[in-house]
Amino acid sequence: MRILNLSKLAKDKQETIDELLILSLCQSLYTVRVVRNGEYFKVKKRFKDYRAFSVGQVYKDFETCQIQKVTLVHDSPYDEMIGHPGKASDNTLSISTTPQNS
Repeated sequence: MRILNLSKLAKDKQETIDELLILSLCQSLYTVRVVRNGEYFKVKKRFKDYRAFSVGQVYKDFETCQIQKVTLVHDSPYDEMIGHPGKASDNTLSISTTPQNS
């Protein structure tokens, strides 16, 4: 997976982000993936993998970017955490919206 720096994304007004995927790792830890021209990118902030402690912080960090669609994706590891066998079915929750700055 290719990598983009958050500072470059914030400065680059010509490029539009097709989709910002906010990945919910747990109740208060988020990371993101960016989709541009059908290609997925990992985002770095100050040479480290991007992470935020709230969805509001993600919106604030990406507020200067031109974004077509935002999707929050949560995949719960609850079954594995309590010692149940692997998931019989996928429990991923995905919610999409169009940002107001578009």
